[in-house]
Amino acid sequence: MARGCAIALVTGMAALGACGRIDFAAVPDAGSVLDPAPDAASGAPPPRVAYVGPFVQRDGSARATDTFTAQAHAAGNAIVIQVSCGATAIPTAVSVAAAGWSFTQLGPITASARSAQRSATFAAIAPDTVGVTVTVTWTGSTCNTSSNQIGDEFAMTDPAGGMITFDGFNATQGTGNCTGSVTTGHEGDAVWAACNTQTSVTAIGTGFVKGADDDVGDWTEYALTSHAAGTAEAVEFDNPNVGYVLSMVTLKPR
Repeated sequence: MARGCAIALVTGMAALGACGRIDFAAVPDAGSVLDPAPDAASGAPPPRVAYVGPFVQRDGSARATDTFTAQAHAAGNAIVIQVSCGATAIPTAVSVAAAGWSFTQLGPITASARSAQRSATFAAIAPDTVGVTVTVTWTGSTCNTSSNQIGDEFAMTDPAGGMITFDGFNATQGTGNCTGSVTTGHEGDAVWAACNTQTSVTAIGTGFVKGADDDVGDWTEYALTSHAAGTAEAVEFDNPNVGYVLSMVTLKPR
């Protein structure tokens, strides 16, 4: 769901907020994010996947092609994004492109049956930490009501990319609470989800942490698990009795 103006992205230590407002939000330092220390008291090993922060939190204009600027925290980190088009017509295709980057579409476009929300999920391995312009292009629709993108960055994931790193995917649509499940491909997978709603998500699911937020009601959430391969992970966001599209991805640890 998109209205107004809001862009946010991770650029090392600063985030650009809505309509030109600058907020300084601390991105965890490399020691705590990329190589977290074990708990000295318990002797427990560190998490194998670490959340870095939002990659994009954009409420864009109502148009079929939109761009945003983003920057990865470290080369080799995993990026996962839900791109959405609010439209009367259901798009036939969508692409995400940036110089030097390779984005993989995970599954087809999912269209809400009760609203104008149409979404797709893309993933990439960051090639470097250089700021880049990312272009999202929809085909077969003008995205006449909205165009928005939300996504996050993770460290300590398998660097291979594609279906090796992003080893589980599911997408669904419905009305009311955004609910679904995705199955882990490996032990210790992280779980990521994004809900694109007609109005506004109001809360994340139990056991999850809030990630990206485009400031117009669309959120992401994640969980860093120690679960076995083949675990069906239940995903939920609280959502009013309106249409939504829910994207879900699991990420393999390094």
